[in-house]
Amino acid sequence: MKYGYVTGHSLGGSMASLGASYILGEKLATKEKTKLVTFGQPRTGNEAFKIAHEMQSDYVFRVTHWRDMVPHIPNVGYYHHRAELKFVEVRTYPYYFLLLAHGTRCEHTLFSAGEDKGCSKGLWVTASIHDHTHYYNKQVSEYGINGCI
Repeated sequence: MKYGYVTGHSLGGSMASLGASYILGEKLATKEKTKLVTFGQPRTGNEAFKIAHEMQSDYVFRVTHWRDMVPHIPNVGYYHHRAELKFVEVRTYPYYFLLLAHGTRCEHTLFSAGEDKGCSKGLWVTASIHDHTHYYNKQVSEYGINGCI
């Protein structure tokens, strides 16, 4: 096996995060061969889990889509592990046009809360179901239907 990708969306992202931690903790694969990428993942564990997860994994990305609300819940007692990659896109709305940058990588230190106010944590409003169900201009369920699981 060249690399093992562990991935998931929403609650599946939390499961992927827990799964990657298990794989690495049980030494079923090395951290050099394990890559974790989640989409719209909610905060998954307590601070101890966050710190342990960050110490055992190198290739970890939590992709967020602009105003996706799920990465901001639950809001008390849970933490994100590194590193957020905020994805935004060009969109048209009925009365205005938004042009936003693509792919901002957000960093934080090992002992921070795992969120960067320069990324999705800094948004005033994070209440878009559309942004949670659509990543990279595709409805998330299409990935599974088309065989990407």
